[in-house]
Amino acid sequence: MTEEDEQHKLANYSPYGGGFPEFAVTGFSANSPSMRLAGERNFKPVSIFSGIDALKRHWEIYSEANIKAGFTPHRKRHAVSQTVFVADTDAEAKRLVIEGSIGYCFDRYLIPIWRRFGMMDGFAKDAGIDPLKADLEFLVDHVFVVGSPNTVVEKISTLFDACGGWDTLQVESHDYYDDPSPWFHSLELIAKEVAPRIKLPEAATV
Repeated sequence: MTEEDEQHKLANYSPYGGGFPEFAVTGFSANSPSMRLAGERNFKPVSIFSGIDALKRHWEIYSEANIKAGFTPHRKRHAVSQTVFVADTDAEAKRLVIEGSIGYCFDRYLIPIWRRFGMMDGFAKDAGIDPLKADLEFLVDHVFVVGSPNTVVEKISTLFDACGGWDTLQVESHDYYDDPSPWFHSLELIAKEVAPRIKLPEAATV
């Protein structure tokens, strides 16, 4: 083999136009040390949604650390990761979540873990209920962004206003392996009927 042989060529995954790739750091807990690290290192902050107060706190922690380190925080860099599912009607969206892979994952795996480590507290606080009463149906109705396109636009806009805004909503991926059509339909509705109607924030600082 020679140097010209295609097996010796490495794929170029550098960002278009050159430059250094951006690092992102995720945070979940209300007083997330990861958000502080992101601010100190000027990394991109990504909040895994854990309640409105926690989401506000994430930005406070990040921006305070960012300023202290000599940087200028911009909300245009803030991303929020959330479970989003869209169907033609509210009832159909709720059914497909509860009976599908999202419901299976949360009911059998994530909810027990979140309860054990107090990670349901932020959601329960938002609704004014005991964390032990926060079950799968509660999450679908009050925490996840689930519904028809109109309902999802309203839920995202309400959440956006409540926390002060962010830039990128990262739709958490779920495995609908047995029947992927509802998941693909949800993504299509998000792209065509939800995203164009969401107003993103200006590139504001703290």
